Amino acid sequence: MGALTTAAVRLEEDGRPAARSVEVAEQSGDRPVFFFDLACPFSYLAAERVERMFGDIEWIPVPSEPLTGSVSEEERDAIVMRAATMAQAARLPIVWPDNFPAAVPRAMRAALYAAEIGAGARFALAASRMAFCGAFDLDKPSVLADVAAAANVPVKECLAAASEDWRDEELQETASSLSTHGISELPVVGVQGRWFDGVGGLIEAAAWLRRG
Repeated sequence: MGALTTAAVRLEEDGRPAARSVEVAEQSGDRPVFFFDLACPFSYLAAERVERMFGDIEWIPVPSEPLTGSVSEEERDAIVMRAATMAQAARLPIVWPDNFPAAVPRAMRAALYAAEIGAGARFALAASRMAFCGAFDLDKPSVLADVAAAANVPVKECLAAASEDWRDEELQETASSLSTHGISELPVVGVQGRWFDGVGGLIEAAAWLRRG
């Protein structure tokens, strides 16, 4: 666990948003932060309840692979079994896209855009449900268009953001910062100067808040 803040969106000289990467500091604001990966089933399971647990929370996409490394076939099977058990306990549906556990870089760029315009939660929930309730490949433009429409995100701009590979640098910066400070599992919740990783981290964070 560590202290956590997020930088506000800035503009580069060319007018595009600058990185909103995580910055570690002595104190964080009161607003909790939720880090997720649209290709991560545990992020999906957490996303379905994080707002009920914490109320207003900032949603920030971050790729899993820099934190966890590539997933072997054996590890994939273990992830499927663990996530299925968790989903059953939470009474949530879960199915598996054919490309799981492949990354979804286009969808993550689009999620970053959605977060920039204040639609991070709506987009992430719609995308996660398309992936893990419908088994859709989020990197397909037609699927991303449906996600954007469901989340009330401008479709044309969302698809354009999905093609902007310069956004990958920001996503990698966020992952690198989390990794540097001991985070090795998603999802992550940061709250009142501390962070908690993994699905179990949501419960730990909520308990910590109650004690406080």
